[in-house]
Amino acid sequence: SDRTLKLPSDGDGTILTTNTAVGKTLQTIMVEKTDVTSFSGGTTRADISGITVNITPSATSSKILIHSTLNFCGRKGEYAFALYLMRGSTDIAIGDAASSRTRATIGGLTDLDSNYDMRPLNYVYLDSPNTTSQVTYKWQWNDPYHNQTLYLNSTFGDVDAAYSPRGASNIIVQEIAG
Repeated sequence: SDRTLKLPSDGDGTILTTNTAVGKTLQTIMVEKTDVTSFSGGTTRADISGITVNITPSATSSKILIHSTLNFCGRKGEYAFALYLMRGSTDIAIGDAASSRTRATIGGLTDLDSNYDMRPLNYVYLDSPNTTSQVTYKWQWNDPYHNQTLYLNSTFGDVDAAYSPRGASNIIVQEIAG
């Protein structure tokens, strides 16, 4: 039914008179990785196997909301690691350049109490790919300093014992109407 809205004489604004999808979730895609993968490539970056997802936005104005949990483990002690969120071959959500520091999305030192500390790293990012073509989101990793082995979904060394759990990691993308 029709309604009357009274505004003061100095009132100013826009009244939306149609339904809009802006801000609504249009699609959700999740990729889950339950097996173990490791990396021993030192400073050379590599894709994290199985943590890649494709989405085709329905409009160039759409935003892509990325949620990811990576169950990560490095060697006991203070060993460096760096993780990179990618759109195709482009770094997104990466730190500013600063002297000789490694630029990454997530990074630091493992600083673990034991080789059996697998810790979840959670990350959320809102991207604006500005395309209606398929977009690929993925994670890369490296060890920029110590050349140690990194593990996903397992404790260090992937020891076959009750005290050495395995985990699951994922990447979820949601198209948000713009």
